[in-house]
Amino acid sequence: MEKKKLFLCEEACGILIRAFIYPTTDWEYPNEQGLGCNALNANDTKNFLAFLKLLRKKLGTSHRLSAAVSMKGFMSPDGQNYLSDVSEFAKVLNFFTIMAYDVYGSSFSKLAGPNSPLYSTCSEPTKKYSVAQTIKQWTSTGIPSRQLLLGIPSYGYAYTLLSSKITPSHLSGQPGVTSLLFQPHANTVPESGKTAGQAGGTDACGNPNVAGGQWLFKELSETGKLSNNQQKGLNGYRRIYDNCTHTAGVTINNTLVGSNNKKR
Repeated sequence: MEKKKLFLCEEACGILIRAFIYPTTDWEYPNEQGLGCNALNANDTKNFLAFLKLLRKKLGTSHRLSAAVSMKGFMSPDGQNYLSDVSEFAKVLNFFTIMAYDVYGSSFSKLAGPNSPLYSTCSEPTKKYSVAQTIKQWTSTGIPSRQLLLGIPSYGYAYTLLSSKITPSHLSGQPGVTSLLFQPHANTVPESGKTAGQAGGTDACGNPNVAGGQWLFKELSETGKLSNNQQKGLNGYRRIYDNCTHTAGVTINNTLVGSNNKKR
């Protein structure tokens, strides 16, 4: 790293140490788009590691240091493939908090799918991301399982399905292995919870904000769609549980909302 940049990093490290006992970092994502207008550099991951090493040096061993990371791993300099060995990160970080959510969402996915699937057996071939997959990904690239934390969502996405009848999808390629999810849906996002992002204005990239379509799990109970223990649909809503992805949802007419994954 250049001396000027190194100086700035040292200043930033000092601020972090003074402000937080257990600092965490969140870069979405090194050499990979997150918001949509990130300035990418082939050395992003390398520089991120250099910054973390400097931060660890400033912190010493008494402070815990963690990073929020994607389900896929750290991107290589080519911008196409994920690194097969990221063990150097395990030497400076205490924990890796995997953001195991937003695999599917009403405003950015072609099919109505699970927000945070446990397994991806029934997913689209291009969306084979799941809790099981990401744990395997990180441990296979040199991160001990004891250093992995799982970030799970407290919300689900709402979809306007093209049909009020749910026909089991068959994307697994295995005989008899189907899912209640991965349904075609309209571009119209149905009613959302109070905490969901609303349409209007622009994001940091200058793109129009669209309705988020999220419902907090507790809001589904508070608004009479699910029982308090979230195991039974109310007021015309039906609770479903998908045994392939191990995720749940509630449906009414042609609306599907992801809910708490706890099985009956």
